[in-house]
This record gives sequence, structure tokens and C-alpha cells, in this order.
Amino acid sequence: MAKCIKCEAVLAMIRPDDPNDERCAVTVATAKRLIRHVLTAAPAADVAPVVRCKGCKHSWEDIGGLCCGYGPLVDCIVTEDFFCAYGKPKEG
Repeated sequence: MAKCIKCEAVLAMIRPDDPNDERCAVTVATAKRLIRHVLTAAPAADVAPVVRCKGCKHSWEDIGGLCCGYGPLVDCIVTEDFFCAYGKPKEG
């Protein structure tokens, strides 16, 4: 499963270079290792998977487009990539 991270947290972990610091000069391999370490140590973002209307069991195709059959948008036309808190995946 993919790990979602907060960009702000990763950027905060990377200290700015001091032009007077001779240790700032690193090889590409060292830079890659440092980046891997920072990305691995970054806290996970608070995210949850969503079901888009296109794949939701509460939606159906109507003459006007894709319609929602549940929640605050009941009987409304929605775009295929829209989602809401009530989405449930279609079975099969």
C-alpha cells in the first residue's frame, strides 16, 4: 500500500544548507541516501481511501449523466470523479 506523507513535514526535516559549511558538498549517492531516510522517517498523512461516483453503488447512469442516489446529492447529476463520505464500492 502506498504511504501518503505531508510535504510540509518532509521539508521541515530537511535543513537548509549553510554556504559556509564544507560538509554541504555531498555526492549524489549520499544525497539519495539522505532523501530516502527523510522520506522513510516522514510521518504519514491522515488520509482515507475514497470511492469515486463512477465506481459507487449509489450512482447510476441517467439520460442527463451520472446520478447520485444517496446522501446530500441524492438525485443530482455528478461528475465521474466526484466523491462523498457516503461512497460504497460497486460489487462485481
